[in-house]
Amino acid sequence: MKKLIFLLLVFPMLVISQNSWVNIQFDFDGYADEVTWNLYDSSGDTIASGGDYINGQSDAFHQIFLDSGDYTFELLDAWGDGM
Repeated sequence: MKKLIFLLLVFPMLVISQNSWVNIQFDFDGYADEVTWNLYDSSGDTIASGGDYINGQSDAFHQIFLDSGDYTFELLDAWGDGM
């Protein structure tokens, strides 16, 4: 009986994909203006992007609501030395 209840309660959650929030947080070095990022959906369309950060800015936080699916996150550093 416990197995049946487990299957009835848990299995539908495994089958049905859910929308979700994604938190993106950066901890910058002293050159935040070098950092840009893009978030693409499975079709290659840009869903969200960021940049225009200010040198000396210590961090940045973004919260984005996404539909279920596949996404690609691209993080770029203009100088090439990393964050």
